[in-house]
Amino acid sequence: MLISHSVDGDALHVTLHHNVEVSTRVAAAVEIEALVHTHRPSRVTV
Repeated sequence: MLISHSVDGDALHVTLHHNVEVSTRVAAAVEIEALVHTHRPSRVTV
């Protein structure tokens, strides 16, 4: 698992479990984008 997340009210908190390198950067970005699209938070913390 590359990332985990939690939602606290209108905030999305994302935790990266590995160093994000060139080979994993796109996967992390896609996961975060999907979470933002799903939860529609007013702020995101990484």
